[in-house]
Amino acid sequence: MDTDERVERMQIARLRSMGQNERYARGLSLVDEGLNALWKSLERNHPNLTRPQLLVEWTRIHYGEELANRYAEYSKCRSNITKSALQ
Repeated sequence: MDTDERVERMQIARLRSMGQNERYARGLSLVDEGLNALWKSLERNHPNLTRPQLLVEWTRIHYGEELANRYAEYSKCRSNITKSALQ
């Protein structure tokens, strides 16, 4: 473990002293920060991809090739439906 035991006890005491809403807000903030960091990394690693292509790549990385291919097809169909509705 990389956190000193004394510091860990202080962190746990602080978490226990928070109300439910504050713990929930902190948790959401951590998740949001993590997702933003992952998204920025994806953009850095694939600078030439469009946002829809990045979403497919995200799916490929986290859920595998099969689901990424299905998502790409779904996105393509949705895009075609949207385009035809606008004409």
